[in-house]
Amino acid sequence: MDGQFRGWKFWWMFSQLLAGCACIFYKKIRNQRAEYVPLLGPWKTSNLNFIIFLWFSGLFVLGLIPRPALAGEHATCIVECVYQGIYLVLLIFFVRFNIFSYAVGIQRAPVSLGKLVKISVFSHFYLTPLVFALSALWTLLLTFINDIGFHISLEQQELLLLLEDSPPLAWAIPVIFTAVVIAPACEELLFRGGIYRFLKGKISPIPASLLTGSIFALLHWNWNAFLPLFFLSVFLTHLYEREGSLHAPIIVHGLLNANSIVLALLPG
Repeated sequence: MDGQFRGWKFWWMFSQLLAGCACIFYKKIRNQRAEYVPLLGPWKTSNLNFIIFLWFSGLFVLGLIPRPALAGEHATCIVECVYQGIYLVLLIFFVRFNIFSYAVGIQRAPVSLGKLVKISVFSHFYLTPLVFALSALWTLLLTFINDIGFHISLEQQELLLLLEDSPPLAWAIPVIFTAVVIAPACEELLFRGGIYRFLKGKISPIPASLLTGSIFALLHWNWNAFLPLFFLSVFLTHLYEREGSLHAPIIVHGLLNANSIVLALLPG
């Protein structure tokens, strides 16, 4: 039975790369000058309020830090899902009730659903080959560093490794839902809607984007994914500024997580 599906992972990656290259080619031949888009305003809040915001965000950070298994690795991931869910509720509370003026300037104007989906899907496919290429180059660099005597782990992120072990369905469904829906919303509300906007009030946008990207990549606790995650964060910040809304970065982030999960589950 397994032999019938061997190679699906390769063909999935190939189709993603093909679609991505088509999107890159389309964007290049279209050759239209982008209209001037006013930058989003910074989050003008006090340092104390920002520290309190980060303190609440500690629930989310705890969900990212690898911890010893409680009653097995599956139970550990369920606990992480709970952390993510609690953090999402807290951030919705921040946005809904405008605590510390968090919601002020979080977006420029409402975006139509059709345009949002179009932009997000196009951005996902546009980004995929670039992430694949960076991942390959980064892995080669880390392999070279290991070969000359340093030791850097080249393992995938813990969640992807667990999914490759054919986990029970009752465990896999909530974890996948968390990775594709809850985690992207949490991360974008924290990094783009919180940290990036706060840093823009202290330093210029480009250093703020690079610093946010470094924090984003480091908090995933996986050196093998550091450069692709850093690039992803910078891209999502650019998308956030261009569209003036967090919706597109959240959807693109979720699509990329879903793509990684499909690759982990497919054999071959």
